Amino acid sequence: MTKKPYKLEQHGKIILLEFNSYTSMCKTLLRPQEYWEHPDFMGETFTVEDYVDYIRVAEQKEFKFNDWAGACMPGEIFEPFFNRVGKFKKWTKEEKILLNDLKQFRDEKYFLVATKKGDTPTLVHEVAHAQFHLSPVYRKRVKSILKELKPEYKRVMSNSLRKDHYYAPFRYTDELHAYLIDGIDKYIPMCSYKISKEMKKECRKVGKKLRDNFWNNKVDL
Repeated sequence: MTKKPYKLEQHGKIILLEFNSYTSMCKTLLRPQEYWEHPDFMGETFTVEDYVDYIRVAEQKEFKFNDWAGACMPGEIFEPFFNRVGKFKKWTKEEKILLNDLKQFRDEKYFLVATKKGDTPTLVHEVAHAQFHLSPVYRKRVKSILKELKPEYKRVMSNSLRKDHYYAPFRYTDELHAYLIDGIDKYIPMCSYKISKEMKKECRKVGKKLRDNFWNNKVDL
């Protein structure tokens, strides 16, 4: 029997995967993650080699399979894999292990979150995404809080999400809220745009409200 590189737990509509390493997580979830949210791969089937070649050209670097601390996506993203659509017809060995586990949930609505075992800050970030996706009440409150952030500050962070992290536009609001829950000081090293003292102050204030909202509505894992 093949040893699984993760522990799987179901918490209501959230499927949690705690991996033994960031590398095993990335190798397992690379294609479904980027199929969901990468602006150049979203909705397209592709091989791992296609993605590695893209990074080599677009970013002028070799892709490392430990670049991610976490991952998340809705369950329906796996349907093209189950249906073996296009280049998803052939599964990697890591994907095969996961898909065999997930087939029992195909008739359910769920949101998958993943990180390395013991990485609590990243787990909070990914569960915030799950809450945003699954709970209309939580999502409405997040959008209301984010209205307190000046439009120019939102533009800076949205531009960073596009340039520095390659998120598709539909992900900006959700990612913005999760990064502000993490804290603006943690986000600054990942941002290639200048963040002023005034912006930091406002982001800290909005981030606190988002964190309070998260912990008041969190899912127990």
